[in-house]
Amino acid sequence: MSDKNKIYLLERIETGNDEAKDDPWAGMQVDVAVGMVVSAVDAINAREVAGKHCGDEGLRAWHDENWTTLKCISQETSEPVGLVLRNML
Repeated sequence: MSDKNKIYLLERIETGNDEAKDDPWAGMQVDVAVGMVVSAVDAINAREVAGKHCGDEGLRAWHDENWTTLKCISQETSEPVGLVLRNML
């Protein structure tokens, strides 16, 4: 088991219906995150890190794979667990 973290890219899934009641981004235009790059131990940890750095869309958007994609973009990094980059509106 490697003691290195991985880098993950998380992005909002565009539904095409910004007014859907259950869409975490419904009606929001400012102070919302639409993408994040995080350093994490694994995919579950990556979603937890993203949830801690969310905007008004709330952590549910980042914990639920129905609302955000998750892709490992680097298998090894020396970056500590945490937020690397956040794309806000």
